[in-house]
Amino acid sequence: MERLLGEARRQEEAYTSALGHQEDGTENCWNCGRKASETCSGCNQARYCGAFCQRKDWEIHHKHCRPASSSPHRPDVKPLLLSANSKL
Repeated sequence: MERLLGEARRQEEAYTSALGHQEDGTENCWNCGRKASETCSGCNQARYCGAFCQRKDWEIHHKHCRPASSSPHRPDVKPLLLSANSKL
């Protein structure tokens, strides 16, 4: 049980660290730290270098991914990646 709590704390710290980097204006992937070229379409905040890293980070990110609108949070639905050149 303590091992699981320790792992959960480490994951939360990694997510918080990535969130802090994003707020500093860096353009790094929230999963691996490489240069990010795509943004989570669910929250338009999380940045990723590609779909692989987004899928890898989803277990942590879905807990915090909130659309700007008032629509309910659905952790079973994974947002798409938007490339830097995408237009909505």
